[in-house]
Amino acid sequence: MTESHENLLLLPGLHGVGSLFPPFISAMPSHWTTHTFEYPLDAVRSYEEWTAIIRETLPEREPFVLVAESFSGPIAVKIAATPPPNLRALVLTGTFLSNPVAPLPKWLVRVAKPLLKIAPVPRFILRRFLLSPDSSPQLVQGVFQAVDSLPKTTMVDRIVSTCMVDVREDYRRLTVPTLVLIGRRERLIRPRAVAEFSRLRPDVQIAEFDAPHLIVESKPQESVTAIAQFLQQLSTSEA
Repeated sequence: MTESHENLLLLPGLHGVGSLFPPFISAMPSHWTTHTFEYPLDAVRSYEEWTAIIRETLPEREPFVLVAESFSGPIAVKIAATPPPNLRALVLTGTFLSNPVAPLPKWLVRVAKPLLKIAPVPRFILRRFLLSPDSSPQLVQGVFQAVDSLPKTTMVDRIVSTCMVDVREDYRRLTVPTLVLIGRRERLIRPRAVAEFSRLRPDVQIAEFDAPHLIVESKPQESVTAIAQFLQQLSTSEA
């Protein structure tokens, strides 16, 4: 059976850059190609604005697969809800459809926003909610560097925007084949938010991993295997 070429557009998490993706990309077959959209570090935009911006960068002719991590998940869902004709599939990893943390009144989020811009993010918070005790030193250091490179104002605005987002109706309307990667050691996204993927769309394919929030960084080979199987099934159904 001939292996099909795959063109993947990667949307990173809240840090907004592709610095954590190399092990994931290295695990991919040689006949796959990738492009990572990187968010400007000092750019503050709403989810609607990012959706419009990224939509303008999508491949115009070649079929592609949209792979979105964490913060970028709602953007990818909004794009896929009214998909370009060459969007072949959607892969969501360690992400959410609505407020991923404990529900908070929107007024409280707005009040807390200025305070969050002052306090630094403790290292133990990053390790607890993004990683696991057995995460490699390279990944831990990479996460610290990615977070440190993001201006505090940008980080807080992105965090606040995740507390306001709700793309559940867009997700219900999806017609694009979709795979959702879920980490069984997820600590950042509350269980109810994780469960929304299968509750709202029982037909969507789910792959679970013994991994924390950063799934494709923690389990690159396993993640690629799951995506490859999903895309192979899609190719078979299309034949």
